[in-house]
Amino acid sequence: MFDKIFGKHHKKETKVKIIGNLKKKFPQWQGPVFLIEVESGKNILRTELLKNHKKHMLALMFEDVPLVKLHGDDKFCCTCKKKISLGYGLDRIKSAALVQQVGIRLNEAKSSEDALSEIIPVLEILPSGYYAVADMKLSPTDGEGNFFWKQQKITGGYRYCGDVEYINKLGPSYIIPTQSPISYNPHTVEYYRSTPGLRALSYFLKGGLCALLDGHNKATAASVSGIYLNSIVIIPAGINIYYETLTNEQMSMEPVTRELILRGRKANVFIDFAGYEFEPEKLGISLLKPALEEINITERLFDNLLSITDETFSIFEWDKKILESASGFSTAAETIATAVSNNISRKMIDRINSIIDKDKIFDPDQILHIAESMYIIKSPKFIDLAFHICLKEKHYGLKEHIFKMLSHIKDERVQFFFTEALSASGNEASRLLSCAKKLWTGHE
Repeated sequence: MFDKIFGKHHKKETKVKIIGNLKKKFPQWQGPVFLIEVESGKNILRTELLKNHKKHMLALMFEDVPLVKLHGDDKFCCTCKKKISLGYGLDRIKSAALVQQVGIRLNEAKSSEDALSEIIPVLEILPSGYYAVADMKLSPTDGEGNFFWKQQKITGGYRYCGDVEYINKLGPSYIIPTQSPISYNPHTVEYYRSTPGLRALSYFLKGGLCALLDGHNKATAASVSGIYLNSIVIIPAGINIYYETLTNEQMSMEPVTRELILRGRKANVFIDFAGYEFEPEKLGISLLKPALEEINITERLFDNLLSITDETFSIFEWDKKILESASGFSTAAETIATAVSNNISRKMIDRINSIIDKDKIFDPDQILHIAESMYIIKSPKFIDLAFHICLKEKHYGLKEHIFKMLSHIKDERVQFFFTEALSASGNEASRLLSCAKKLWTGHE
């Protein structure tokens, strides 16, 4: 049905080239990271950026069947919050048996190099282009503290929280399923608990999220055992282009067009793997393939894609012990907050306070992100910063967010602050005090 949009699969011979090991480029990741190139890829397993008017979707497809859909009204970006819809289970697609066969062979891989050799059949069904293949550990949760295989009935989607600088550096961290829960086997889970360390296979999407292609029972075993999941992660390359500012002399010499800039003379081009940028030449890459572009589709086709799902995701009853096992792993917000807070110094807080005191223009989103990070990890510096913002800052939206976080802290200093700071009359004081009362009495 979608062949007219996505194109039919060609029959050229597919080649997978291993260009090198990028481990030194990713010291924060635990295992080897291989750079590979797929030539004449079969385009069977792929991501598609789709849009219809104001609606946008990133879909992981197998042939014409959506496995995972991240969608919302805003254009897709790594810090935008999106809803997650699970599609049809990979295990229900007959032609996808190849992926499960590769997953079985991964059990025999003794090294990262062995694992890379075993997944070649899956790499061959990807689109042509560059990929990083990493041997690493993933949390067996969805990044919001939930067991990965349990579809949330009411969800705002995965929280793409935080500043782009930090959410990008999160890298592959969390998983969402592509196989239906009918694949769950308690005996298989117990076997994997007794033989920990076997690898799963995942495909990186966005914002720290990976689609788990194979190894769902392995991930369940890891969750119940309270350990991270070993996985081979396929990371597609992105292309980031930063345009240079042209001088008046350059502008007068020749008409500036997008095509002219894209030739490379007036732009800096980087290859991107999960938020980490590199100059192509330093990776031995001389020619970049075109980046993934959004495809306009009809509203009917967009809605049809959203409607394709496997009902077993929502009706399957999970054991309470399995669901509760997710609580032992950090959420994406906690992970990012820790990274941010480790870089927050007393000097930075003093600078923020100084900006507020001088009533200078600043970015309230950035200050809110810093404050949220400090709040999440229970930093002792949070209360002082929150007091200062609530007393000095004139941006009511920011003040209200900070005030709500402050209201959840049961502390004598906080109670005294409310009494002193909000005893003044005025609409703003009244609104904030009302907010605090609702939070304290549990009627928010």
